Amino acid sequence: MPSSASSAARRSRLGRPDTERVTWEHKAAAEARFHAWRGPGGAPALSLRRLATPTTLHVPATSCAVGAMISLWPIGSARPPSHEEPMRTAVIMTPDPLSIAPTASVVQALKKMDKACVRHLPVIGESGRLEGVISDRDLLEDAGWCSRPSLRAEDGAEHRARVSVGEVMREAPITATPDDPLVSAVVDMVGRGIGCLPVLTDGELVGIVTERDIVEAYLLHVAARPPTLRADDPSVGHLMSWHPVTVETEATLAQARNTMLADGFRHLPVVESGRQVGIVSDRDLRRAYGSGCAKDTPVEEIMTRDVSTVTADSHAHIAGALFVERRISAVSVLDPAGGDSVPVGIVTVTDLLDHCLSVLRDGPVTAAG
Repeated sequence: MPSSASSAARRSRLGRPDTERVTWEHKAAAEARFHAWRGPGGAPALSLRRLATPTTLHVPATSCAVGAMISLWPIGSARPPSHEEPMRTAVIMTPDPLSIAPTASVVQALKKMDKACVRHLPVIGESGRLEGVISDRDLLEDAGWCSRPSLRAEDGAEHRARVSVGEVMREAPITATPDDPLVSAVVDMVGRGIGCLPVLTDGELVGIVTERDIVEAYLLHVAARPPTLRADDPSVGHLMSWHPVTVETEATLAQARNTMLADGFRHLPVVESGRQVGIVSDRDLRRAYGSGCAKDTPVEEIMTRDVSTVTADSHAHIAGALFVERRISAVSVLDPAGGDSVPVGIVTVTDLLDHCLSVLRDGPVTAAG
């Protein structure tokens, strides 16, 4: 299904998969938790520590009460109320993140990521200093699901066993400090198209900020806004890419990979008779390749069948809550008039980060009415 040039451009920076289907009851529960953050008159009532439980949205337990510090605004901005202070990177970063040595193999890196359910690993040298960052997508390319012919040999497993992290890592990564305003992290991550920022103090790694951390901060930002600023939380229809490119269930892994590479996608809804029955991501392809699946394997054999969904009139914070709670990066947008399985769009973490940057750049919008 072809899409417009603008939609393709936006999807070229799509977020991350591992999607699960979320029923209307799940979405209602997520919205209920969101509104539970507010006390009488819309004031935030719960502390972040109380929210950080297995049954609710995870927020860093090091934070103080929501109403005390939520703001994404830069220092000196005249737009936000004067009592607001900018959120610092230290508030949302993950302290003491997992790391890996440059001499480790990419196989070890993959296992470490999968075991810890993380997508980025800072690379720390013998000196204890940061030398680079490696992401699961760096490893995906090295595994052979890329356009480099030299990495598409049949002996992929042998290749991965002998390639070190230092050979495929991204050197001299963009970094932050704990005292940097969070807006700086958003600008770097969205503007440069990177998925994480190592946080350094005096040159030593003390934390990491990821896309998911930024989404958590956005959810808190929206929760703390008064009703007159609800336009900071637009409908999904304002953020999503319409008419996503799809693949049929019988398409092969190689065909799905080629579609992703040709158009810059990271997620492809899988359809049967025009109705979505699953979703496949670049990470699904990486896992399939790593487990020895042939490239002519049908995507229906590896696709995620339980897909998280929203409708175009859902608020952005609902998608954001799904990203955080379900540890996913893309949500299918369904047409309520066409039943519960007709995809009309896709919204990703990157789409939401783009919106965050727009809010920071243009200021809050006062909702009419």
